Amino acid sequence: MRKGTKRNGYYGAYQAAVYDCAVIKEYQGKGFGKILMENILSDLKACNIILYASPGREGFYEKQGFLKMKTGMAYFRNSELMKDRGFTE
Repeated sequence: MRKGTKRNGYYGAYQAAVYDCAVIKEYQGKGFGKILMENILSDLKACNIILYASPGREGFYEKQGFLKMKTGMAYFRNSELMKDRGFTE
């Protein structure tokens, strides 16, 4: 049974992005997300990695070694919706 999923992109030898790391609610807190992230980091060990995290989940990624960026910005087609969902200021 699939308990979680990951989605990442690879943009060459130095840059990659992680777009999703999702675990089914009843399996959260049991180490599955950590395993998914360990696999991603292992697969992309030669790369700098940009992460797109859901609001409120930053602490999980900080435990995996990710750092908050000072210059991250985005252009959204529906900026009000993204603000309402907590993605932008």
